[in-house]
Amino acid sequence: MPSSKLTGSSCRCRRPGPDHGSPSGKAAVLQGGDQRLVNAGERVTFSESRINSVEKIDARLADAWRNGQLKARNLPLSEVLERLADYRGQRVWMMNEQAAYQRISGDFDLDHPAQSLERLAADQQLRLHNLLGHWLIVR
Repeated sequence: MPSSKLTGSSCRCRRPGPDHGSPSGKAAVLQGGDQRLVNAGERVTFSESRINSVEKIDARLADAWRNGQLKARNLPLSEVLERLADYRGQRVWMMNEQAAYQRISGDFDLDHPAQSLERLAADQQLRLHNLLGHWLIVR
């Protein structure tokens, strides 16, 4: 797994979740050759392959995340699957591109990501296949 580096003042980070926020001060998130500067009240998410754009923190969603919940609000299915799979140390391989862009809203338990993934797959009529414990293939 590529390493990421977070430098700055007073940051809240929870691993293995791919989410870094800065409640006060500034922070730089570095991964490979990519970098994002995060100011107070902002956050950045990342995956194995990219660092996403910096966005404003929604306090309710951030509190839910700190309490082990993922509250997805109108997110692409692929992003929700990636976030949940990351808690299991897995990468997602979407075999159904059309489904990848479906917008999803829901509350997911990050303390039990396998059950959250299974429930989401059942709701979306998808099949999940684990490959060598490192890949989650979605059909």
